[in-house]
Amino acid sequence: MNTDFNLTLDKAIQAIEDYPYLRECFSNYLKWLFEECDESRRRYDAIYVKLATEINGLDRLENIFHEFGSILNMNEHDLCQAFRFDLDRNKNDILKLSDLLAEPWVALALHNLGFREIKKIQTTIGKFSDFTGNWNTTKFAIEVKNARNSDDTEFIKKRIDAQQKDEIIFTSELRARDGKDLSQQEEEILPNRLERRLSTRVEREKITSQLKNTTEEENCNATMLVIYLEMMSGLMPETMVAHYLQKTKSKLSISDYFACCINEKLFCSPHLL
Repeated sequence: MNTDFNLTLDKAIQAIEDYPYLRECFSNYLKWLFEECDESRRRYDAIYVKLATEINGLDRLENIFHEFGSILNMNEHDLCQAFRFDLDRNKNDILKLSDLLAEPWVALALHNLGFREIKKIQTTIGKFSDFTGNWNTTKFAIEVKNARNSDDTEFIKKRIDAQQKDEIIFTSELRARDGKDLSQQEEEILPNRLERRLSTRVEREKITSQLKNTTEEENCNATMLVIYLEMMSGLMPETMVAHYLQKTKSKLSISDYFACCINEKLFCSPHLL
C-alpha cells in the first residue's frame, strides 16, 4: 500500500482537485482539518486517512460519491450541502465524519436492494426523517441512525496506528475478547448496536415523530428505521442478522420496518416482498 501519513494541506488539496465530488465536499473540510485541528485529531480523521493511504488512487472514492449523487439526483454542490460536509464538524470527535457519511451509504444500500426515487429530505430543524424512497408501489419515510459504541474510537485509533506503522493487524485482534473469533464477537455486539439508539423513551419519541411528520408531509405508506453499522464486518450469517433485527423490532418497535446497513447491504425486518 502506498501510504503517506505526512500529508500537507497543499498536497491533500492537490490530490482531490481532479475529482469533482471530493473537491466540492472536502476542500473546505481539509482546510479546517489542517488549520484548526491538532495533529492528534487530524491523523485519525476518515478523509485524512483515506488520502494518506490512497492518495494516488482516489478514483473509487470519487465513483462512490458520484453514485451517491446519481441515486439522490444531486450534483456535487447539492450533495455537499445536503449532508453538511461544510458545516457539521467537531474538533474532539474523530468519528463525526462517519456520522455524516452514514446517510449516503444507506441511500446506496437502499438502491442496491431495489428502492427507487430515493429523496433526501431537506430540513435544518430535525422534525422530519432523512429520506423517502419507493419500494414497488409503497412509498417509505426512512430515518437513519449511526450505531456507535463507547469502544469505537479506541478501535479506530488502534487500526490507524497499525496502518501508520505498516503493521498487519486483523480486526479480530483489535476486537479480541475471550479467544472468540470475529463472527462470535460481532454476534455479541450486534444486539447492543441495534438497540442503542432506541434505548431511551425520548429518542424513540423523537424518531417516531420524525417518521410521522414525513409520512404526512410526503404522503408515505410505510415507515422504516435503518441502523447504520459501519464498524461491523458483515461476516455473520444473514439469518443471524435477521434474527436480531426481528428480536429488536418486537422489543422496541417504532416503525413498520426495521433495518440495518452493513457494507452497502440492507437487511430488513420484516422482509420486503
